[in-house]
Amino acid sequence: MNCRKCKKEIPDGSKYCNLCGTVQSPPPRAPKNRGNGQGSVYRRNGKWAASITKYRNGQRATKTKCGFDKKSDALEWLSEARKGRARSATTLSSLYTDWSTSAALKLSTSKQCAYKIAWARLNDISFDPVAELTIGDLQRVLDGLTYYPARDVKTLLSHLYKRACAQGDAAANLAQYVVLPDCESEETEAYTQDELAKMWGAYDKGEAYAGYMLLMIYTGMMPGELLACKIDSIDFSAQTITGAGLKTKERKSKPIVFPSFIAPVLRELIGDRITGKLIRANRDAFYEQYHAAEARIGIRDLKPYSCRHTTATALAIGDAAAPGIIARVMRQTRPLTTQKYTHADVKAVLKVVNGMKKNPVTALPKGRGKKPNTGM
Repeated sequence: MNCRKCKKEIPDGSKYCNLCGTVQSPPPRAPKNRGNGQGSVYRRNGKWAASITKYRNGQRATKTKCGFDKKSDALEWLSEARKGRARSATTLSSLYTDWSTSAALKLSTSKQCAYKIAWARLNDISFDPVAELTIGDLQRVLDGLTYYPARDVKTLLSHLYKRACAQGDAAANLAQYVVLPDCESEETEAYTQDELAKMWGAYDKGEAYAGYMLLMIYTGMMPGELLACKIDSIDFSAQTITGAGLKTKERKSKPIVFPSFIAPVLRELIGDRITGKLIRANRDAFYEQYHAAEARIGIRDLKPYSCRHTTATALAIGDAAAPGIIARVMRQTRPLTTQKYTHADVKAVLKVVNGMKKNPVTALPKGRGKKPNTGM
């Protein structure tokens, strides 16, 4: 055999090297009292000392406390230091992982999407210990954002901080101190009566997207509701559409009511189909075709949501409808001018929307022999 130190040949079974004196089989080391990363306790200048190492942003930092008279005191300090390190190790990322797979699932699909976008904006601080983040750190994330994206970020941070506070990982919900930018909302314009007349004229000449515009205008449908509308949810005898409402409880629970003069438009948009969605296009394709149709019709380039803003105006033409009835058609819980008739039933709403045909602008053009080309 060879010596474990000098590598010279020595007799087999030797306990010591007869040349350098090195022990050939050293006694086994005593087992560690604490595993790696748990800290250490040792004697220093006649006293006991304890130290523990932590990492932040890839940087190593060691915290040491000296001057303990007893080893037990040093071990107690080390135990508290480990608890503090465990708390500081909780990050926004770990909190978001737990929240997004539990409480977030109860939110609407659109809200979940909004918070996913908001989470991407928190990337720079997502792996910092939540206990070490400051109000300034959170505020810097919001700098440069407009009101609504910043509001989503603040709300998401609040959800995460509430979990952190409940678990003892943060002392307070710092998100409540973040200041949002001013809300400078752009007012959505409504179509004019001349533009409504052009839509009817274009539809009469086979412009299918004019039909979708008119459907949204005279029902108060949002673009998302039009895209979600299924053919088998349309009841022509009752003049209602069910199951397409979005966002609020009121819109989801109440049927969309359409006037009798829109029924032929709706039938032609459906064509020979029995099932499936009313409009066979995704959101991006719909918006692209919508704006292209506005150019073909010769009207302003407004957003599809402008149709809903035009609904109340169309309802007020001729024999004006009560604000409560208008709110019911719009499926809103709070009319802007009065709370009267907030419980209007479907019959009352039908009477009003059917009355819109008294206005010459909303009268269905006669002599249409050409079926619109839906292009779907």
